[in-house]
Formats: sequence, structure tokens, C-alpha cells
Amino acid sequence: MMDDGVGGRLAMRGLEQTSDGEAWAGVRSALENGKDLWRTVKGLAKETGLDPKQVDDLLVRQQSDVVRREGKGGRGLYALKERVGDERRRRCAKPRTDPEDTVGLISDEDARTKVRKVLKKARKDPEYPLGRRSVDGILKATRLRRDLDPKKRREYLDGLLAGESDIDRVEREDGEILFALKERDEGGRLDEPRQRRANHEALGALGVDLYPARFDRSASVSAIVDMHGGRSGEA
Repeated sequence: MMDDGVGGRLAMRGLEQTSDGEAWAGVRSALENGKDLWRTVKGLAKETGLDPKQVDDLLVRQQSDVVRREGKGGRGLYALKERVGDERRRRCAKPRTDPEDTVGLISDEDARTKVRKVLKKARKDPEYPLGRRSVDGILKATRLRRDLDPKKRREYLDGLLAGESDIDRVEREDGEILFALKERDEGGRLDEPRQRRANHEALGALGVDLYPARFDRSASVSAIVDMHGGRSGEA
């Protein structure tokens, strides 16, 4: 709240006897000492005893000291620049408290659970064919191990999911690794035939040649027997 002495003097003297200098001193005191960083014209007028229009005019003329932003419904909110700067510096200096960004505060099992949630959501999103997400996409969605550099984060995720029977891993020709939850039947068991078909379709969607090797038949079995049947097995 504003200094009672300043507010009391302004209210007692009346608007017509209050100079701009004294009025601004009262408004500045309210902005400087108020509990809330951002204040409305109406709130400042009520606290200082000044007319709202006079408060608004003072704030416009004191743009070198005041910051304005829009609040809900387009309502103007005002704060002292120095207080805004102090608040920003305080936030930048505040240590991270996000447990997902801190080493050791989330177990591997909890991390896998977060990944599975992302992959499960991807299966319902047409943006991700067959529910496959890239390593970078998973890391961005889960925010896991942000304390590591990008390369080590990718290695961490790859190792984290290695050997997980319900998670499928596909490496594209360009080296990018994609993960997806494996298909399951109605009983919750892994549906191997369906999963193989899904893998086959996924490889085709990634541009992999599904049938790279082709050998045309040049002779029948009977022809080969006729040609070589009389020979011994010795070289």
C-alpha cells in the first residue's frame, strides 16, 4: 500500500489544490510500494484520492518511468520500470526447480512412463504415421534430461528404451530413429502379426525399399539335374 502520509495529504487538500508534482509523487509511491506489481488506473485513483483522468494523464506523461501492458478485456495495467526490471532479474536468478530438469530426481521407470504417454497420444494423432515419434520429438514433449547436451540426451533416450518389449524402434535410412508403441490385441497382449504388418507399412512410408533383392530364374531344377547329375561331389 501507498505511504499513508502521502495519500492522506492528497485526499485532504483536494484535487484542485494538488499540483502535478505532488500528484505524481502519490501515484509513484503507490506503484513503488503496492503489493501488486501491475496496477490499474482505477486502483491507483482510489488509493491516492485522485481523479482517474488525472492519474491516466500522469501515467501517459511519465512514460520514461512507467511500463504499460494490456490485461484482461484490454484494460491497461501499469508498473514502474525499475520494479519490472527487478522482477525479471529475480526470476532469472532463481534456480531451476523443475524436477524433470534435474539429474537424479526422476527414475528411469518414471521416465519410460512419460515416454509411453507421449507415444500413446501419438497413435491417435494423424500427424504421426503409425504413431511414430522421433527422438527429438519425444525429448521435446517429455522435457527429459534437459541438463544434458543434445547428443547425450538422444543417447540417454535410446538407452532408456532399449530392450522395452512394448516399444518399437525403427531407424530410417538417414539415421533418424523413431519410436512407437507396439500393437496389442483386445486382451492387452502384443499382437505380433499385426505388429509385423505395421512395421512393414512403416518402412514403406519411410521410403525403404521393401523388396531390394530380386533374382530371376534362369533354369529349372530338372534342367540342372540333367546338366550336372552325373558329376561327383568332388570339386
